[in-house]
Amino acid sequence: MPGCLFLVSVSDDAIVSFERRGIPARDAFDSAFSEMVRLYNFTPEDTRNWISRRVLGLPEQFVCLCHCLSGGLPRDLRRTVVELLDVPAGQPLSAVVEVLVRRELDRKAHAFTGAARGIEPSPERSGLIADLVSIPTVRGPGELRALATKIDSGDGLAALRTQAAAYLLFSATILEVFTDDLTRDRLYGVPGGEPQLLALARQQMAFDPRVSMDLLASFRAARGLAVE
Repeated sequence: MPGCLFLVSVSDDAIVSFERRGIPARDAFDSAFSEMVRLYNFTPEDTRNWISRRVLGLPEQFVCLCHCLSGGLPRDLRRTVVELLDVPAGQPLSAVVEVLVRRELDRKAHAFTGAARGIEPSPERSGLIADLVSIPTVRGPGELRALATKIDSGDGLAALRTQAAAYLLFSATILEVFTDDLTRDRLYGVPGGEPQLLALARQQMAFDPRVSMDLLASFRAARGLAVE
């Protein structure tokens, strides 16, 4: 259609493929787009501005929580804010965190279990599935950390184990940091324990969960939290 431009959203893998066009050869995908623009994850300030235009007076601790849980990915930020607003008004920070983290853990338990069931049966797979289906029953950050360590140290299926362990450790860390006595100074005043590290750890789970584990370990050490 002459004079008509189409705006298409594509994955990071598609953008990487486009940026490598001509090396070693062009393909149909390269020729389908005249230009690609990479959109980066929100910074904490981007998140703060985005939320302030939609939700009035949300305390900074809740804004930061949404940023960390979403990793600054705009579509996930929107989902997180919607779920936050679904929690009954007047709940303390710890109660809101528990609801949001628990919902996401339930979803991830189903997702990880589904991925494991797609792998050829083996004793290692069965052991991993047994741990994964127990995620919804685990209570408290200590139990989450213990399960993360157990899953990560198991035999076989290393990639899936690392993904699950990273998310469990991330969830435990969120629960340990975002408590009712969290002040703005305690949130942002810890060198090496900046909340943005949690957002970066969440981002890296899509690419290399072992990097997420390393970031979480550094964050926890700076905050004086237990490091397995």
